Amino acid sequence: MRQLPEVEEHIGLYHKAWREYRRTEELGDKILYDLCTKEFPGHLNKRQVYTKVWFIGHTYSAGLSRQIGKGATLAVVNALVTAEKTDQGISKIINVIAEIAEPLSQDKLTLIVEAHEKLLQIIKEKVGVRLFSFTSKYLHFHHPYPSPVPLYDGVSQKTLRWLYGLAEYNYRRFLDRFWQLYKYLLNEGVDATVKGVNRFLLRLSAQSDFKKWLASLGKRNKD
Repeated sequence: MRQLPEVEEHIGLYHKAWREYRRTEELGDKILYDLCTKEFPGHLNKRQVYTKVWFIGHTYSAGLSRQIGKGATLAVVNALVTAEKTDQGISKIINVIAEIAEPLSQDKLTLIVEAHEKLLQIIKEKVGVRLFSFTSKYLHFHHPYPSPVPLYDGVSQKTLRWLYGLAEYNYRRFLDRFWQLYKYLLNEGVDATVKGVNRFLLRLSAQSDFKKWLASLGKRNKD
C-alpha cells in the first residue's frame, strides 16, 4: 500500500471539515439518530419504518429511487417489516451494532461488515438490488450518536480510490481502506472519529487534486 501524500498535504482539512460539520449538520444528524434509536427504534410499524427510510434516503441521498425506481421507499420498508417478522429479524442485526463503540478495531469492523451483509441480503431478496449505500446508512443511524458505522457513498468510495489506487466495489473493501485512513490519522495525532473521517473524505473530494484525478479517470474510461 502506497503512502498518502494527499493526506499529508491536506491533513488540516480534517479539522476544518469537523468544525464545519459541528456548526452546520451535527444537530440535524442528532435528530435523525434520535428518530431511529429513541422515537421509532422498532421495525414492525410500517408508518414508523417508512418515516425512517424516507428521512435517511432523502437526507443522505441514498439513491433508492435511482436504483429501484418508483415506489422505492415503500419497497424497502416492506422488506424490512417482513424480515422483522421472521427469524432473520432486523432487530437482531441492529443489536449487534449497538454493542460497538469507538475506537474502531479489526474485530469491530468484522461485526459491522457481517451486519451490513446480512441486512444487504435481506433487502436484496425483496427488491432485487444490493443497496450498499442505504444499508450502511440504515445501520449507522440505528446506533446512538456518535455511530461507529462508516457511511458508504459514491463520493467517499472514489476519494478512497484516489488515495489508495484501488476500486472499492463493495462495503468490505471500502471498510478495509477506511480503516487504513482512520489508523493513519490517529497515528498522526489526529483525534479521528468515524463521522470525522466520513466528513474528511467529502472535504477531500472538493480539492483540485482530486478533481483532476477524477477528470483523468473519466477520460481513460471513455478511451
